[in-house]
Parts: sequence; C-alpha cells; structure tokens
Amino acid sequence: MEFIGLFPLPILKFKFSKHHEYFFDELEKKSNKPKGWIRDINSSFPNILDNNLIIPPNFRDKLKKQILNEIKKTFYDLKMPNDIDYQCFWYNIYHLNQGQERHCHLNSIDKKFPFWSGIYYNKNASPTVFYRPDIGFRTQVFPGHEHSRLKECYYSYQEIDVSDGDIILFPPYLDHEVPEKIDNKTRITFSFNIILNNE
Repeated sequence: MEFIGLFPLPILKFKFSKHHEYFFDELEKKSNKPKGWIRDINSSFPNILDNNLIIPPNFRDKLKKQILNEIKKTFYDLKMPNDIDYQCFWYNIYHLNQGQERHCHLNSIDKKFPFWSGIYYNKNASPTVFYRPDIGFRTQVFPGHEHSRLKECYYSYQEIDVSDGDIILFPPYLDHEVPEKIDNKTRITFSFNIILNNE
C-alpha cells in the first residue's frame, strides 16, 4: 500500500538576514482596531503612514526594501516570478487579551488580488494558526482518525513553529488567526501582501 500526499499546500519560511537591525523596546498597550476587525489589536493596516508615531518613514522604507529583496531572492531560487512589489505593508502589535480573528487576505484593498501574503515575526514570536481551505468539503473523517496513519490528512488547522526573525509566505486565500495573548509581552509582526508587477 502506498500513501500519496496529493496537492500539498506551499508555505515558505526563512530567516530575515537583517533582523538584528530592527529592535523594539517594550511598547505600551494600545488599541487601534481597523474598521471591520473584531478582536482588540494595535494595527496600522493597510499601510504604515508617514505620520505613524511608532515607525518613522525612513525605518519603514528600509525595512520594506530589505524584506522585498530577500523575498525576490527566495522566489528566484525557487524559479518563481520575482518581479514583485507590495500591495500593502502594515504592523500588528499585540498585548494581553489582544489577538486577531480568523481571516484571509483575499478581501483586497484594491482591484488586484495578492500573489502571496507574508508575515515577518519581529518580537516575541508566537504561532499563527492556519486553517485548511477544503474543510467544508471533507466527507471521509472517521472516528479515531487522530490516531491513524492518515491523521495529518484530517487536521482542521495547524500552527507554524516560528521564532523572532522568521518570515513566512503563504497563499492569500489561506484562513489564519492569532490567538489572544495571555501575557503582556509585546508581540510585533509586520504583515504584507505582494503583487506581480506584470499583471
């Protein structure tokens, strides 16, 4: 008998080589919840504006350029199109009882859907929870599947193990969430959507 893992879902993870250049002290807890979001969070979505009090423009522009360069190199190494740019780039800052509800990145801020989405885990990284996209179509779940040789095929969600300095890239249609924090350490991530320039 052969077990075939059909249609694996790509998630890319690599270390941001310039991570050591971007250090933040502990930040005061604040609430800045974008319109339509549910859980309490401090977010600059969809972009970090020039008048932002946490991230000055020169810091933002340098960070964006360095991350994009490393993504381009990663795509090149994988023989993927790498004529890319940002559609949007924002930070999410989490403290005690702050998190982000389940969502995907297909509700685009303009008429283009993203090519890829990504997260840079800057400080106090904790896993993002990803949900399988075909969960509404599964009909073969059986009692005890959690202990079978096929258990990985039936996971409803999975967490990606991450640490500070990691960047992950994922398909923008993939639902994900950030569980509410149970400590008051500042969790800082930078999220972004990428588009192809030739589309």
